[in-house]
Amino acid sequence: MKTARWILTAFLALSLLPAQAFAGGFEIPGWGSRAMSRGAAFSVLADDLTAVQHNPGGLSRQSGTTMLLNHNTMWMPATFTRAASIMDLTGGTTPDDNPDPLATASNQNELFALGGALMLASDFGTEDWNFALSVTGPNAFGGRSFPVQGGQRYMLTETEMLLIYYGASIAYGKKDSFGFGITAAYVDVPLARFGMVVDGTPAPTTPTPYYNPYDQESTLELTDHTSWTLIAGGWWRIVPSLEWGISGRIVPINLNLTGSVDLQDIPGQTIPATVTPQNVQAGLDMVMPPTLNTGLRYRHLSNDREVFDVELDYVYEAWSMLKAYDVTVTGTVELGPPINSIIDVQSMKIDKRWKDTHSVRLGGTWNAVEDTFSLSMGGFWESAAVPLNYTNIDFMSFQRFGLGGGFRYTFAGIDLNVAYMYVAQEDREVDEKYGKVFQMRPLFPCSNPENCSGLDGVPANAGKLTSEYHQLNVSMAFHFDQWF
Repeated sequence: MKTARWILTAFLALSLLPAQAFAGGFEIPGWGSRAMSRGAAFSVLADDLTAVQHNPGGLSRQSGTTMLLNHNTMWMPATFTRAASIMDLTGGTTPDDNPDPLATASNQNELFALGGALMLASDFGTEDWNFALSVTGPNAFGGRSFPVQGGQRYMLTETEMLLIYYGASIAYGKKDSFGFGITAAYVDVPLARFGMVVDGTPAPTTPTPYYNPYDQESTLELTDHTSWTLIAGGWWRIVPSLEWGISGRIVPINLNLTGSVDLQDIPGQTIPATVTPQNVQAGLDMVMPPTLNTGLRYRHLSNDREVFDVELDYVYEAWSMLKAYDVTVTGTVELGPPINSIIDVQSMKIDKRWKDTHSVRLGGTWNAVEDTFSLSMGGFWESAAVPLNYTNIDFMSFQRFGLGGGFRYTFAGIDLNVAYMYVAQEDREVDEKYGKVFQMRPLFPCSNPENCSGLDGVPANAGKLTSEYHQLNVSMAFHFDQWF
């Protein structure tokens, strides 16, 4: 009865957690304290409740009833410096004394401190089965904001995405030999906000690279409550000192986001006529693809005690499924005096052309004091999903290296885990001649060159982009059976 009461109490706490605690975006390796401290090399070991995402088979290593609270704080400095355009006929001058478009623009929302998760698992007194419920999110930076008058304005002004996984897991196995399991998750996106400056020119004209007379900040407010996914995995102890594991997301997450579009004037810039959207609705399809994680773990034993381990993982993610953002827009825009007309808004396509990614991860743990204190460290390399010419600041998946470390301290039925990871990303510099991220013109798009004096668009991503990540993760696991 006491165990049942603790289970009910835990789920009440879970239901009261705010959705804002689970933000999304596209993932960075190393979700959870244990994985982060090992440089993301964790898919074979997976010995805490974050196994629901890393490798559900790892839940078979658990005993009794356990609750895990995990919190991640992330800091992401990022800058973009617009390159001088060969299309600039003004010498870099800007209207109405607006800021210099070639000045470096920085992320104004560098700190994201709301990355939380809660998991609860129990074997319900069985020998070989384990069951878990979880509320989690991807390991990603939930939002960023850049100046609406900055040189990056035609790529992005702000983004915020809250993505929540409500998962149920089941695992079967023998704790000293093998385990396999599956996690089924309902995927909820209560908020996805994307903002950028668009050129609302109401007639065929030649676009300019930095400012256009009818520039407006366009913000999409979208949601999706219909997605789901499956994660499966298992592990096998080949010999006492060597284990093999395999896991992955076997069902992609197809997000069908729908919502509204809002237009705002640019501060300090006066447009020639008022622009009023009329019932403008938008839809955006995105995908988080299937993944494959596999690895080997060496256990160094002394009298059947694991003194330390070393794990080497390979991870494949099929990001080439993401070809473009197809933004479906319906509605009209009313233009006031002196134009006095109503124009249909055109749907837009933002090319991505992402590539599949590959990652190698190496890490391990030294069990310094048996069942009490351990130290971990590791690192990873991951290839870029975003091709150079399609570099954007919405999701910055570039070639990167990560280094993590941390410790676990066990006392009175509680595991305290603390981890830090630094992720260095390559700097990106895009030549305007090859840039493939273009200004958006929703009324007279440059997809029809007749609208833009023969041009097929103005590259908006010409320039230099820098970025890096710092993460501090703290988790606590409560083993109720050791208390009662």
